[in-house]
Amino acid sequence: MQDSPYECVLDIVRRVLRVDTLDVRKDFFDLAATSLSIMQIVSLVKQECGAPVSIMEAFDACDIDSFARMAAERCGGR
Repeated sequence: MQDSPYECVLDIVRRVLRVDTLDVRKDFFDLAATSLSIMQIVSLVKQECGAPVSIMEAFDACDIDSFARMAAERCGGR
């Protein structure tokens, strides 16, 4: 179990993108994400965190940190 919703979101990003070290100041595409991997991330964030995030919000996020903070704020009671 993750310490916080923010860390949970970051863990999902790490798992989907298959990276050990994650620079949260970069955006998804800087980390070689594809549209499909972003769809996976959004789906898992909804499923594991209960955060109502959209694919467009992930695409529009200026960096991973912004997306993770936004998603963490929406996590339902976790």
